[in-house]
Amino acid sequence: MNYSLVYPQRKSLILRSATLCFLGLAMILLTLSQSYAQRQPLSKFKGVETPFKLIYGDTVIEKGVYDFEFSVMKVGSQVLFYLSMKKDKKVVCDAQGERSKYDTDFIPALFDDPKIPTKPSLTFKIVPDEKAFIYIYETGKQGRMRLERTRFFFKYELGLPELPEKPAAIDSPVG
Repeated sequence: MNYSLVYPQRKSLILRSATLCFLGLAMILLTLSQSYAQRQPLSKFKGVETPFKLIYGDTVIEKGVYDFEFSVMKVGSQVLFYLSMKKDKKVVCDAQGERSKYDTDFIPALFDDPKIPTKPSLTFKIVPDEKAFIYIYETGKQGRMRLERTRFFFKYELGLPELPEKPAAIDSPVG
């Protein structure tokens, strides 16, 4: 007996639900592939030494030598910069940066400014009061995304034990 003739609504319901599931899965995959496709590599720095133990969110980066990869992701009109810290080709930390403005927005003045590097550069700054360690990445005048400066904030630990404010014991003269 052919059940498709007896229950025509059942067959169309199954076909409709299968089509909706397929379309939903296709939309999810399309959305994910677009977000990954938008993250583009900018530059790499190999053998960067971190002088302290760094903390980014819940991630602890031990003192040592790492490879840095900078990338950018465009989401609508928003531009997000990322720093991937790698050790032995494994990503140890993936940090999001904060764009930092130059002194002027006048593009010809920026190209003539000798303080702005020609090629991508990486520097750092330490703010002891806040225990903040800041990597500053500049794309430079000839980079893929020219004239961009981004800061990546980390907390740091010196790795030394905290010293008490008062001595633990006071020497008394023997006598």
